[in-house]
Amino acid sequence: MRLRSSNGGAAGVRLSEQLGIKVSRNTLLNLVRSIPLPPIVTPHTLGVDDFCFRKCKTYGTALIDLERSRPIALLKDAKAETLAEWLKAHPGVKVVSRDRSKTYESGIRQGAPEAIQVADRFHLLQNLSQTLEQVFSTHASALKEVEKQVFSTDTKVLKQVETAHNVSLIAEANPCPVVPRFPQNTS
Repeated sequence: MRLRSSNGGAAGVRLSEQLGIKVSRNTLLNLVRSIPLPPIVTPHTLGVDDFCFRKCKTYGTALIDLERSRPIALLKDAKAETLAEWLKAHPGVKVVSRDRSKTYESGIRQGAPEAIQVADRFHLLQNLSQTLEQVFSTHASALKEVEKQVFSTDTKVLKQVETAHNVSLIAEANPCPVVPRFPQNTS
């Protein structure tokens, strides 16, 4: 019987046929299920993040061993107490990378008070972009004035930029070094 490719063992059946082995998808799945999982070693560096069970109504917590780049646990909810219990049951975590959640901050403090808490890369970049957006929007009028002065009214600066660009093109074409001279008094 030919199985649809969306079934779990169908791809394995196709591969085994190419290798000259005749096996059913259920046999392959049973073999995979019988392989023992590697032991969970408490990592020194742990990643903590939430995930959604059902259409963003129910959340759980994913724990990732950042040293080995593999998930090690899925917690049933995103509560501080649940995370604290897991950390107490698995002592030895030294660094925890997390999002900006106060819930996770509290759970880590309760379960592994000696662990260093750090922001994950995504949230660091998110913080940076929000801060830059705030700074640029605060100084938007000043930045527009600078742009207006440099590029609209001061054609002398534009000509100097063009000259510098042309000089750099000449320098690329000729082996002898050319050093462009820029005006000393620029605002």
